[in-house]
Amino acid sequence: MQSAAKQSGFTLIEMLISLFIFAVISAGTMMALNGALRGKEQINTATARLAQIDIARALIRADMAQLVLRPVRDAFGNFEIYTLQSGTGTLLRFTRKGRANPAGVLRRGDVQRLAYVFEDGSLIRRVQTQANPAPQSPTIDRTLISDLVGVELVFVANDEEISGLSIPINATQKAPPLMKLNLIYNNGDALTQVFEVAS
Repeated sequence: MQSAAKQSGFTLIEMLISLFIFAVISAGTMMALNGALRGKEQINTATARLAQIDIARALIRADMAQLVLRPVRDAFGNFEIYTLQSGTGTLLRFTRKGRANPAGVLRRGDVQRLAYVFEDGSLIRRVQTQANPAPQSPTIDRTLISDLVGVELVFVANDEEISGLSIPINATQKAPPLMKLNLIYNNGDALTQVFEVAS
């Protein structure tokens, strides 16, 4: 038979040391897990931002390629003064052609009146349901890019930037060949995109 002294378990010091080692390993594991979760969240945010940019770029490129300087009427039947107008609140208002109407199913033309606006920290594409709207005609808004603090839209011709461009209804002037869009995000990041404009 073994003596009672030889059957004794762990000492208090051994238990404290093992608990300390377990606590250190647990803390390291939690820090690594938190870092991985933060990294995953940052990747998801960056991926969502890139998806927004890709969709916005595709829509703006298509709109600029189909831009047409066509007289349009306002909601009360009067001709609007400008065929193309850019400014600060409404970044750009214009008409585009090439609106899809497969087999002529819908009774409407193939042009579309739309605007790009900057509201509540978002770049919005605002489309009128009719090129020559009635007073109660709705618009369709699509948020292209969010989390912005600033948006600047300028046209470029002969290496000269033109802001606040307005082309009057009877002008022989053409739209400049390039449009530059500058975006400033909440976190300070900036992005500049350049688009060709239909002549």
